[in-house]
Amino acid sequence: MMNFLENLQKQCLTHGFRSMGGQGDSIFSLAKEENTTLCFFHVIDLSKVAMDDYLSLRYHELHRVESLAPLYSNILVIFLSVGENPPPVLNDAEGYYGQSPYTIYWHVNPHSREITVPKDQPNDMMGLMAMIKEILNTDQGIQNLDDADLTQVESSTNDEYISDIFPFCTLAIVAVNVLILVLMYQQGFATEPFLVAARFGAIIPGRIWGAGEYYRLLTAMFIHFGWMHLVFNVAGMLIFGTRIERYYGKGNFLAIYFISGLVASVASLLLTQGFSAGASGAVYGLVGAAFVYTKYKNRKMDIISSREILFYIVIGLVMSFVMPNIDYFGHIGGLVAGLFTGFVALKLKFSVEDNL
Repeated sequence: MMNFLENLQKQCLTHGFRSMGGQGDSIFSLAKEENTTLCFFHVIDLSKVAMDDYLSLRYHELHRVESLAPLYSNILVIFLSVGENPPPVLNDAEGYYGQSPYTIYWHVNPHSREITVPKDQPNDMMGLMAMIKEILNTDQGIQNLDDADLTQVESSTNDEYISDIFPFCTLAIVAVNVLILVLMYQQGFATEPFLVAARFGAIIPGRIWGAGEYYRLLTAMFIHFGWMHLVFNVAGMLIFGTRIERYYGKGNFLAIYFISGLVASVASLLLTQGFSAGASGAVYGLVGAAFVYTKYKNRKMDIISSREILFYIVIGLVMSFVMPNIDYFGHIGGLVAGLFTGFVALKLKFSVEDNL
């Protein structure tokens, strides 16, 4: 066990973690900053640390990091217990719903090479689990240990969780949409909404077909007809975009968002054949991808299930047809594109992971 602990500490230090001290060879603590995320990693040797001391360390660390919360968008506190049996505290681990600070509990038995990850908790952060598995392989003299040989208790729901949890891409898109609407109001949107929207790149069939201004299929995704229109779409981005970015990855998120938005624009151009704009087609694409994920993986995205997403889709489409001046063809086009691109992204993602 000592060999495992020593190797783990060395690996962490070579991967950007800094030492925060510890208690001899029974407990060591490290920290790492990555963008706006701060991660604390505490490793406890249960063969030398009493359970009361372990719980005391947990209490003091969680109390200490609360004062740092205003300085970081995310604070992660990871407790890795090492020993024969997992501590009872793993049974009380809470799932991740965006809260910060967030506590993660893992347990490793170096002798049996069993890794325990509580249900609804991520099974990797900052690449730490990859390091742990590599050390277990090395300690056992095995060069190519398959992940299946490591028993991850109740962790099947988290094998795709993205370690970089800060949704930078989603927030960047939200910021651009807000900025453009502010600029539109500065250019007189309040008194000449259609003129200003046209100038900023809304979909105008005559301009696209007659003047070849196909760029409007893209720019229309960032134009909104007032703050209420923007608020509804931003809400969808924050609810579904942040989750798609975390569970699919940033690259897949961007592909799903922009492909869905472009398909929605084309559907609007061909079928609605009128003046239109908005990010709702792209947002419906995110919703479609979220539905595919929850259905395909038979699991929730944090607290959102496939049934809840389906209800959201049905209500949204009904409102699209009932309410006036709603581009329902754009919504349907974006949804279909999101369902398709979400499915393709999942298939490619797991195909690549299976070959690693």
